[in-house]
Amino acid sequence: MIQFLRRLFKCIYDEEYGLLVDLHVFLDMAEKWCCDDELLQDWANDIGINPEVLEYYIKHRSTIDYDLKCTTRLRQGKCGKRGIARMLRFNQL
Repeated sequence: MIQFLRRLFKCIYDEEYGLLVDLHVFLDMAEKWCCDDELLQDWANDIGINPEVLEYYIKHRSTIDYDLKCTTRLRQGKCGKRGIARMLRFNQL
């Protein structure tokens, strides 16, 4: 999906994709996986997310966690996707 979005950005704006596409996709995954740092960083490295996006995420981690309600969802047991993603990615629960 990220490759498609990068090409689409290039077609529409006639410039390289910039960080916006990577940030958007990365934050989507952060929401799905309840801000699981290990899972997100491993996935980001495999996909080729720009390192500046990872730096931004680390720097603003507490704000992102609050905005996405990651901690709240984990406490309430509402993050079933995180366990599935960890199992698929690292072969563990």
